[in-house]
Amino acid sequence: MSEWNSRLTIAAVLVALIVVIAHSSRGDRNFAIAANSEPTPEVVETNPSGSPRILKFSLSLSSPKDLKVHQGDTVTAGEVLADRVEERSRLTIGRKSLDLAYQQIQQRVLLKPPVPLVPPAVRSLPPISYAEEAAQIQSASMAVSEAEKALQQQSDFTKTLPLEESSAVDSARVKVENQQRLLENQKQKLQAVQLLKDLPPEVEIHEQEMLKRRESELQQATAEYQQANSKLTIAVNTRNERLAQLAMALQKARAEHNLAIAKLQTKKDTRAYAEYEASVTAARRAEEKNSSQQSYYRQLQDFQQQERDRSFQLAQLTSKIAEVDEKLSTINVVTSPYSGKVRRIKVVGQTNYC
Repeated sequence: MSEWNSRLTIAAVLVALIVVIAHSSRGDRNFAIAANSEPTPEVVETNPSGSPRILKFSLSLSSPKDLKVHQGDTVTAGEVLADRVEERSRLTIGRKSLDLAYQQIQQRVLLKPPVPLVPPAVRSLPPISYAEEAAQIQSASMAVSEAEKALQQQSDFTKTLPLEESSAVDSARVKVENQQRLLENQKQKLQAVQLLKDLPPEVEIHEQEMLKRRESELQQATAEYQQANSKLTIAVNTRNERLAQLAMALQKARAEHNLAIAKLQTKKDTRAYAEYEASVTAARRAEEKNSSQQSYYRQLQDFQQQERDRSFQLAQLTSKIAEVDEKLSTINVVTSPYSGKVRRIKVVGQTNYC
């Protein structure tokens, strides 16, 4: 058997090797690995005993360096004929890069957006009543009516003179007029007495005393008339003052009535503004809620898209890792099963990758 092995010839490329040469766009030669398992040599020629004499290997190489023998080399059993070291190294490095990328993507933390908090509901305005203001308006209106009535009565009362005082004035004036007539009569009587020579002197003295008495009575009557007239003036002035007071009271009552109406209107305006503010606040809250929900849904969609993207990227990396593992499983060291000599190496095919 050992003698047979010493005579065994191995045909490298044509017989044992098929080398596929790849040509890059830069002019460098690259060799692609075919996805073959460890090649089984084809027996081209056998000895009379039926044992192989010439073996033919069909190999796919990535680089000329993968072929470890040359034409004419003598090989021993178990000696390496071809080994794609660079391809294995490249795939191993690529496998590690894919593993690292897989781990980085897998460990990437995707934060799910928090569910937005529901904004607090706008508190409803408390019920409002205008009964107090309406009662104040009604009371003020009644006060105005009463003041107008009192003023009208006083105005009508003021149009006539005070009866007692005016009667006293008339009586005092009549008394003055009577005293003036009596005084004139007494003067005439005194003149007549003075013209009479036969009368005793006592008569003239008596008449002069009567004249003085009449003058004194006239002065007293005049003073009483003036006093009565003063009382009448005071009474009239008192009525006028009362009339002015009632006019002021009416003015005040009307002002209070207008103030009550203004208070009611102010309260209504304040309530209307509060209702407007409440509606604006409610609309703003609703808008904020809608905006928050829309933002949340957008963020949730982005999060879900990121999850899908990560799942897709992980699936891609898993597929690529499986491809690399499959390729690594096909890269085997080709050894010679027998000792012999490499008769011929021939390139039978080439693939160019541009």
